[in-house]
Amino acid sequence: LFYYSFLFRAILTKSAWLIYLLLLIMVAVSRLYIATHFPHQVMLGSIIGFVIGVYFTRFPVEMLRMKHCFALAIVLVTTAFLVYVFMILLGVEPDWSVKMAMKWCQNREWVHLNTTPLNALFRDTGAIIGLGLAVESRYFLQTLHNMHRDGSEVITALVTFILVQCCACIPRSSHHLGLYYLGTFVQNCCISFGSVALVPYVVKMIWNLNQMPDANAEPKKDLLHRSRRKLTACF
Repeated sequence: LFYYSFLFRAILTKSAWLIYLLLLIMVAVSRLYIATHFPHQVMLGSIIGFVIGVYFTRFPVEMLRMKHCFALAIVLVTTAFLVYVFMILLGVEPDWSVKMAMKWCQNREWVHLNTTPLNALFRDTGAIIGLGLAVESRYFLQTLHNMHRDGSEVITALVTFILVQCCACIPRSSHHLGLYYLGTFVQNCCISFGSVALVPYVVKMIWNLNQMPDANAEPKKDLLHRSRRKLTACF
């Protein structure tokens, strides 16, 4: 019985990773098909995303704090700034891909600000800061050790997907670049906070799961052993 249970879990795990890999390939091909990215960008982004996904599925999110997310955001901004300066010193235009898109795209209106490297920087830093705010919130702490026990994670995933799509549909003014990038930062910050903390808490409350213990009374070392939530890659 133990052997068959272990075999079933192994097959299920490998199937999940296979589906993830196929989905990654489909997204990469679609980005190339609509000429959104260049091949080397798609390949490098897919490899980095896969490595990050594998690493963070083993990362205990209950050990994550706001200071860690803030430090990561600082590293990200600093790295982007150094790369920008280094490219200028080498005589390479940092926005070369945007200019090529503007040159070769059949319709210039198809080239949006959300494809620029600066927008990606604000998007990622916003998602990281939102994650830091989420893991420090009481909503996250009250649902931390109840995940994967009652099947509500499926409903949580569906609601989170709807939330992300709704946030993505919110228009941002493109007339002022500062406001546009600020909107990108706030948008992704809200997406991270809602996906990690608010949505799971609301789903639990709607399902009237009153057995959630007080997070303040739970010892930290007990949370470490009881937690089943894993951090997934979303930016």
